[in-house]
Amino acid sequence: MEQALMLAHHRKGIDGMKALLPGHTRRATFARAGKMGLTETRLWQSDEDDLLRELYPALGISGVREKLPHRTISWIKHRVKFLG
Repeated sequence: MEQALMLAHHRKGIDGMKALLPGHTRRATFARAGKMGLTETRLWQSDEDDLLRELYPALGISGVREKLPHRTISWIKHRVKFLG
């Protein structure tokens, strides 16, 4: 049951999964997700890259963050730099 709930929330990022584990730290939530094979939530998906390429030039970091609330500003900055 726990694995099904975690899987259903993994696309929301670590904060979505953390909501299912009250009282657990982010580190503990990452560890639990990793044991369940849900580590890909930290990777960028192609649709997220497409959205980043489309929105960033016009809206900047804050505009992208509104559309990708599960991504931190820091991660968005890193991905912008990576994509050029």
